Amino acid sequence: MASANLGEELDCSICLSKYTDPVMLDCGHNFCQVCISQALDTQEGAYRCPDCRADFQERPKLMRNLKLSNIVERFSHNKRCSVHKKILEYHCLEDDTCICVSCLVEGEHNCHQVELLDEAIQKKQHQLGEALQTLNWGMEDITRSIDMLNESKRELRERTARVTTRFTSFIGDLRKQVDDLEKTGCGELSRREEQVLVCVSARMRELEIKENEALSKMLEVENLRNITDPWILLKIPFHGVDNVEEGCGKSDQLSLDEATLMEVLHDHCKAFNASAINLETRSGFSSPKKIPDISLDLNTAGNSVVVSDDLKRITFSSKQPTRPDHSQRFSTCQALSVGNISKGQYYWEVETSGSGDWKIGVAYPSIEREGPKSFIGANEKSWCMARSAKEFVVTHNSVSEAIKPGLDVCQYGIFLDYSAGQLSFYRLTEPMVHLYTFNATFTEPLHPYLAPKPVRVKVVLSSLSNHEI
Repeated sequence: MASANLGEELDCSICLSKYTDPVMLDCGHNFCQVCISQALDTQEGAYRCPDCRADFQERPKLMRNLKLSNIVERFSHNKRCSVHKKILEYHCLEDDTCICVSCLVEGEHNCHQVELLDEAIQKKQHQLGEALQTLNWGMEDITRSIDMLNESKRELRERTARVTTRFTSFIGDLRKQVDDLEKTGCGELSRREEQVLVCVSARMRELEIKENEALSKMLEVENLRNITDPWILLKIPFHGVDNVEEGCGKSDQLSLDEATLMEVLHDHCKAFNASAINLETRSGFSSPKKIPDISLDLNTAGNSVVVSDDLKRITFSSKQPTRPDHSQRFSTCQALSVGNISKGQYYWEVETSGSGDWKIGVAYPSIEREGPKSFIGANEKSWCMARSAKEFVVTHNSVSEAIKPGLDVCQYGIFLDYSAGQLSFYRLTEPMVHLYTFNATFTEPLHPYLAPKPVRVKVVLSSLSNHEI
C-alpha cells in the first residue's frame, strides 16, 4: 500500500505519468519539464501553476529537482509483483493488469488469458499510433476547412463591395428621389452579408473548438506514447478517438453569390415604383423603347410551325406548310423577329398557352439554321428561357440552370438592356416577379426568338405601369 501511495506521488499532474526530468515552480509544485513548458507556452503572458493556480508576473523559471528525479529513477527500476516479489512479465487480459509468473501459475490469475508484457505494450503503442494518425488527418481537414471559410469570407466581401458600388452608381442620377431605395437596398446587402458572416463565424468557432479539442487529445495521446513504463501505460484507460474531420465540409449556407445579391436589389427596385423598368431617367436604366418591329420573320420560320397572318403568333404544326426555300429558314420549329436590337433598352411580352413546351429569348442573326447548334440556347449565339415537362430552365451555350417561376402562368415579360449586357425574364403576375437575368457582352444585333412545341405561342405588344412599351 505504501508503495502504491508513493507511486501516485511520483505522477506528473499534467501527463499522469511518472516524472520525466522533474522541475519545480516557485510555488513548490513539480512537473515534467516538457509538460510544464508546453503548458506555459499556451498561456501567453498570464502564467499560472496548473496545480494551485498561483499567478506569476513573468514566465516562471524551472528549477530541476534532482532529488525527486533520483527517487523516480529508483522507483521505476523496482517493478516487481507486490505479492510474489517477482518481475512483472505478463499482462492479464481479464483483469487488465500486469502479473508475474507466480500469479499466472499459482496465484489468482491462474487459467486467465494472458499475453507477454512486451506484446501488450506493442499492441497499445500500435493503438495509440493509429489514434494519433486519425487526429493528424482530422487536423488537416480542419485546417483546410478554415482556409476555405476564410477564402469564402474574402470573396463574399469582394462580391458585396462590387454589387454595392454598382448599385450606388445605378441610382446616382436619381439620388433625391431614391434615397430610401438606396438605404434599404444597401441595408439589405449588409444584412445578407452579416447573416452569412455570422454563419461563417459560428462555423469557424465550431471548427476552432474542434481544433482545440483535437490538439488537446493529440497532446494526451503523445504523452501516453512517451510513457516508457509498461505498467503505467497499460494501467491508463484509452478508448480511442472520434473521427474529428466529420462535419468539416463546406455548407451552401456559408456563401452568397453575386447573382443572389443582384436579385435582392431587383426586388427593392420593383418595390420602389412597381418595376425599375418604369423609371424614365435613371443612370443605366432609362425608359425602354419600342422594338422597331416585333413581327416574326416568315423567312426564318421552320416548316413545322404556322405563323399567323399578322406575324404575331407562332404555333407548332405536324402538317408542314408549303414555303419557298430560303437561306435564313430554320430546319426546326422556331423563328426570329424581323427587327433587331443593337443598342438601348427594350421590353416585350410573350403569351403562351397553358400547356406544352416552348422556348423564348433572343439570338444573333448569325445563328446556324440547321443541325444541333441551330436550337436556341444550344450555342453561344442565343439565350433563352424554356418550359419542358412543367420544368423551367434558362440556357445559354448548352449550359442550363433550373429556375422556379412559382406559378405556371401564361404571360412573361422580357427586358433587354443591350448596352449593359443584360437579358431579364419576368413572370407577369401581380406584382411582377423577376425570374432570371443573363449577363453577357453582346457583339451582334439581337432578334427576339420563339420556339414552340405542340403549343400556341403568341407575341404581343403591351404596356407597363401606363408607360407605352
